[in-house]
Amino acid sequence: MKLNKMKSLSKYIKEQLFIESGHAVTASPIPAYITPLVYKEIEDNIHKYNKNIKMVPLGSLGKKKDEDFNGDIDIAIDINNKNELLEMVKIVFPNSEVNPNTTPKIVSINYEYNIKGVHDIAQVDFMFTNNIDWAKWRFSSPDLKNGESKYKAAPKVYLIQHIVSSIPVKDAKDEYFEDGVTVKRHWRYAFNQEGVFKQLEDYTGKKGPLKNPKKIKEFEELVSNDPMNVMRFIFGNNDIDPKVFNSVEALWKAIHSDKWPWGDGPLERTERRFYKEYINDPKCEVKVDSKDFPCKFYKDDGSYGVVRN
Repeated sequence: MKLNKMKSLSKYIKEQLFIESGHAVTASPIPAYITPLVYKEIEDNIHKYNKNIKMVPLGSLGKKKDEDFNGDIDIAIDINNKNELLEMVKIVFPNSEVNPNTTPKIVSINYEYNIKGVHDIAQVDFMFTNNIDWAKWRFSSPDLKNGESKYKAAPKVYLIQHIVSSIPVKDAKDEYFEDGVTVKRHWRYAFNQEGVFKQLEDYTGKKGPLKNPKKIKEFEELVSNDPMNVMRFIFGNNDIDPKVFNSVEALWKAIHSDKWPWGDGPLERTERRFYKEYINDPKCEVKVDSKDFPCKFYKDDGSYGVVRN
């Protein structure tokens, strides 16, 4: 059973999410009905090495229909750094191909399995982390088996990233160049693999304002890496049903409800960025259907300011 690996959703998502990590090692997609059993074998092998290592499956494992496939198996593992992860992998899986450079935080291996008459090789991506709960929530996938969403995890994560970046930073003032219009320094919130952070971006370049700003690391401040706190933060520290974050459709509906606390400007920016990435970009490999994402500001001609039901 040899199938071509699934392509990642886009260059941006490929850089940001290891859920779509591609050809990191020689392997084939895994039948979805077998994937949880392959994960259990891998977990048992690791716990024979060290029963105290915490690990959780990420993404769509166990959430796809039986006739579908998983491109790989994504695992968050409570190990401090890449060197420790590599040491463990080489001891526990001595016959596996190892790619230590899938991303800065990920080591990939191929794992041979023989389960229910299927004998093949799976790609396994290990992400080391000191916050298993955050990784499990951030990389969670909708339950595709039970129709919770039409879409995988990537559009949802992308939407969260742009919701967070649209939230105004309290008591923060932007700095401008001499023209009084072009932003020189800008405060923003960022949603990444470690949590939500407050960041200061600098557009100052040697030959004029930069198109892509530099992040000033010494001003970076953790807001939260607790899933429930981040969910409440996104909705203005108001109580919110965690199920809102189970799918991109449910989250889109919630930010267009009376629970949205940030006003029209942040909502317009979120709509525009999401449509640019997942609907209007001809290079996007897996688009979403605009009918599932009605806007308050976006119109089909690309203009803004009129409600579209």
